[in-house]
Amino acid sequence: MRDGHPLLSRPFDLEAYLAQDHVQVSARRRGLGLEDMELRRHGRERRVRLRCQHYFTACRVLAQTDLVLTMTSEYAKILSQEFGHRLLPFPIEISPIDLYLYWHVNVENDTANRWLREQLLLSFPAEGTGAGQGAG
Repeated sequence: MRDGHPLLSRPFDLEAYLAQDHVQVSARRRGLGLEDMELRRHGRERRVRLRCQHYFTACRVLAQTDLVLTMTSEYAKILSQEFGHRLLPFPIEISPIDLYLYWHVNVENDTANRWLREQLLLSFPAEGTGAGQGAG
């Protein structure tokens, strides 16, 4: 949220988060975001007032409004340096997201494809077993 947002002057919890108007970033025209699915698991729902396709655009909107944006902390830290936004943790714990990497068997031994797969596996360390094994 922008620096000076009214929410910053009171305790931040789930109720305060849900009382805000939100921006949702998605390439899809409709449907729930990951945070919405987690909120629904808890029987809750947020008010999405604006939907856009890019986080940079959403952050520009935040700088001039009282809307709130939920995004990954790593990317939020980078963009907050540009816009001076204030970062608060998501008010409930989010379940880990399962990511899968698939490739065609024909590129199993392709040098460039193997390099790309290795870079992706380094970028998203696996917590479970068997990650990064086998062709899809």
